[in-house]
Amino acid sequence: MVVGGKRTLSACPWSRLIPTENSEREGSPRVFIDIPSELEAALIDCSPPPWERDGSFLAQSTMKRYRTELTAIPRFEETATILRHALNGEGGGYAVLRLGNLAKALGTDDGRFLRLVTAFAAEVAVPFSPFPRWPLWKDIGVKVDKDPGKSSGIGYNAFHMDLVNAQRAIELGLRDRVHFVPFLPRAELWRRLPSFDAFVFTTKGLEAFGLVLIEAQAHGLPVFYSNLPGVREILGSAGVPCTPGDPRSLAVALDDRGRDVHRREALTKAALHNARRYDITATGRRLRELTLRVTS
Repeated sequence: MVVGGKRTLSACPWSRLIPTENSEREGSPRVFIDIPSELEAALIDCSPPPWERDGSFLAQSTMKRYRTELTAIPRFEETATILRHALNGEGGGYAVLRLGNLAKALGTDDGRFLRLVTAFAAEVAVPFSPFPRWPLWKDIGVKVDKDPGKSSGIGYNAFHMDLVNAQRAIELGLRDRVHFVPFLPRAELWRRLPSFDAFVFTTKGLEAFGLVLIEAQAHGLPVFYSNLPGVREILGSAGVPCTPGDPRSLAVALDDRGRDVHRREALTKAALHNARRYDITATGRRLRELTLRVTS
């Protein structure tokens, strides 16, 4: 996750099922945003200069150069406007920018791809920290060279960028209670997890395996989750289900466990037990048993 002063942008570390345009509420900001093919073709031929920093953020001179290059490209301003509306419009605050075609054309380890994504993101998040690499998470399971655009099935996908408007916390008077943490290396994230009280997973759409849930449980965190297929099968009674998109359901569940130390301890034990079902030894054994069963 990369933190800007007004908005927070993060790379999405798990694959998600993408709803059709008709599944989004009428009149609400678009959530899943494609880069128009005309703009994609121009971006593939574009080569933004290397960035300069002012501390950890992009230098103003770099942002000005990037903006000059991008705004000269047909349909860039239109796409940036759609992104801003998704982040700032009523009922908005969140968007997913699809980057698959750019990633497949340029390769995610290409410095030009990093600069393009950084330049694009800096248009809607100021100040902005440049992306150090892509993907921003550990790339276990992603086989871009073997099968571009697809993950190997464990839930990672390198080709979406999530954008979250962190300004909403300030608008709601929660500046001192909501903290947006910058991207952390996996080892540092694991070091911090045990100091948290709980892990809250509030997705409203279908999810794949949800590795992040098991990571949280492996560190003894009680997990509160949206009661959706996939997540429900992974966690079951080892977590606390809440009604997707219902803040009151989540608040009641958190308050209830927050007041009851015994139920919290039981949740911690259940979390650790459930996480052990998915450790590498257990997973390897099940895969071996399945292989023998299928091939026999």
